[in-house]
Amino acid sequence: MDTKILIVDDDDSVRRFLERTLSERGYSISEADSASSARERMRSEMFDLVLCDVRMPGESGMDLVRFMRTDHPEAAVIMISALADPESVETALGLGVYGYLTKPFGPNEVLIGVASALRRRALEIENRSHREGLETAVFGRTQDLQRAIDQLKWTERALRASESRYRELFANMSSGVVVFEAKDEGNDFIIADSNRAAERIEGIRRDDAIGGSIVDVLPAVMRFGLIEVFQRVWRTGKPEHQPASLHDDDRGSGWRESYVYKLPTGEVVWVCDDITRRKQAELALRESEERNRSLRQAIPDLMFVLDKNGTFLDHHAPSTTDLYRSPQEFLGRSIVDVMPPPVGERSLACTEQVLKFGEAETLEYEIPIGEILRSFEARFVPCGRDKTLAIVRDITTRKRAELELKESERRLKAIFDCAADGILVVDAGHKGLCSANRAFCRMTGYSPAEITKLRVTDIHPKENRPYILEQFEKHVKGEITFARSLPVRRKDGRVFYADVNSTPVTIDGRLCLMGIFRDVTERTDAELALKEAERRFRTLLDNVGLLAVGLDREAKVAYANPCFQRATGYTIGEALGSDWFETFIPERDRATVAVVFKEILEEGAWPRYENLILTKGGEERRIVWYNTPLLAPSGDAVGTMSIGDDVTERRRAEEDLRETMRGLEDFNRIAVGRELKMIELKEEVNQLRSELGTEPKYETEDQPVEQGERP
Repeated sequence: MDTKILIVDDDDSVRRFLERTLSERGYSISEADSASSARERMRSEMFDLVLCDVRMPGESGMDLVRFMRTDHPEAAVIMISALADPESVETALGLGVYGYLTKPFGPNEVLIGVASALRRRALEIENRSHREGLETAVFGRTQDLQRAIDQLKWTERALRASESRYRELFANMSSGVVVFEAKDEGNDFIIADSNRAAERIEGIRRDDAIGGSIVDVLPAVMRFGLIEVFQRVWRTGKPEHQPASLHDDDRGSGWRESYVYKLPTGEVVWVCDDITRRKQAELALRESEERNRSLRQAIPDLMFVLDKNGTFLDHHAPSTTDLYRSPQEFLGRSIVDVMPPPVGERSLACTEQVLKFGEAETLEYEIPIGEILRSFEARFVPCGRDKTLAIVRDITTRKRAELELKESERRLKAIFDCAADGILVVDAGHKGLCSANRAFCRMTGYSPAEITKLRVTDIHPKENRPYILEQFEKHVKGEITFARSLPVRRKDGRVFYADVNSTPVTIDGRLCLMGIFRDVTERTDAELALKEAERRFRTLLDNVGLLAVGLDREAKVAYANPCFQRATGYTIGEALGSDWFETFIPERDRATVAVVFKEILEEGAWPRYENLILTKGGEERRIVWYNTPLLAPSGDAVGTMSIGDDVTERRRAEEDLRETMRGLEDFNRIAVGRELKMIELKEEVNQLRSELGTEPKYETEDQPVEQGERP
């Protein structure tokens, strides 16, 4: 085939793809990376077809097409674009281009487009020839007319042969193709034809699909919005490219890429490619690249590739600050020449050993990086037949850590031996004592040698051993880490008490339990004494003739004594946990008593307070309370304790006495008033008698009555 095609695109990868695809079909291919380069090629060569990118640096593809319409109208043109821009497509078609390919495209789309354009060009050339022949026939050239007729017949036969070839291409191409006829003004599309690839991709049978509605045969098209694309293409005639999308229905799941265009006959063609494998490959490739990139970024080691002579061929370094020399200074040079003499010679020896025996070699060395002496570990492994890969790790931190660990072990041993608390290490399996510090030996009276011959049960009283073993198992399982006041038996048989903190440790591959023993014998004795004091105090409260009530911070009853039970009618069980205000304080007094309770907690106020309480029967009793806040070791108030004196009867007697006194005072006031009124009357009578000129009749404080005279 001597068909000549010119590819004009500034993208090298696109040109290579098109050149490879078309060359395989026998086309003669030329390339140009710009419109100006294409002009130069067309000045010296004639081309049957030009594949031209729309957008290129400098002169655009549209400008080149305008030039060709004037200077090279015989060449067919197919435009290439990364965007399915309807305006660009319309402009290109207006300039007379033969086709429009939208990136990305597959080989089949290219071959179909090229073949269609060439066929159309051939037909146009033939048509021009026919027209010329007909014009000649008008002037009486019958022989030319006959040749034209013969040529037309040949063209028809060629067209039929071409249609047969394209029918085979249609049937056997890898892209699925379905041809639709629009019905009901584009609201429905009936399948007119399909190829084998469409049957395979969409899971349909051609014979069953022909004549069927798109809604019934290809329901996925409806779900994924392709029906709207079909309708637009049918109405506008403008082709559309449907980007890759995931189709998932009852026939299966896969990635599809579609191209929809309208035929001159009005039919709509759907070209569909199953790109599932390509998508999976792209995804796998991206994941692989991401893993490799992450791996390279995550590896902190230096890597060097050396040949059999120790020459540096390649390297990988997360940071150039870790290199002894810059890459320009060591690449292509021998390791002996680059590294300090002892390190270079030993490294070359490792390289030779690896290549000779095929086994890895390890080398540790120190070299100065900048002004700091740093430690490295190089591992040499085979890399092909005559190369080695040196993986170099900075172990400066590890070396320092090892030194610090040794120093730490020395300090820990000193702490272990000099600690004031006893430290004991016990094998978690057979419960044998492994070692103990000096303090534990002093506590128990055993020597270090004697300790290693004992078991857990040997250092505790016989009667406590079941409990000790239970606690030991809980410590081993990590259920607890602290045991309080465990009895420990000394060598001489005496017993002391110790708080034990434990932690599991692994020593020489064995699981052990390390316990820290603190002698709390004095504290235990004090606690026992405190418990006895508490017992005596509770006995006192239970038997005293006063009410005793303890409240927590939420005013819930935490303690009540029998006297409180007798006074209120509530059993102690009923009282405990009840709300003090809701249960025992009259509603009218609750707000006031609540303020008093708060001030007792926060300020220690109201050491004495008097208020009414309610009994179970609803009777009100008046109690004088002597209050004190209860404090935690931190100093925070956790509740109150109150001792109450029931003064209800006393207050009633006092009220009766006050009522009696008020009666006496009223009686006295009435009697005295009456006497004063009589005196006033007597004075008025005496005054009248004086005005009448007679002697006063009554004796008053100012004027005594004469002897023998009576009122």
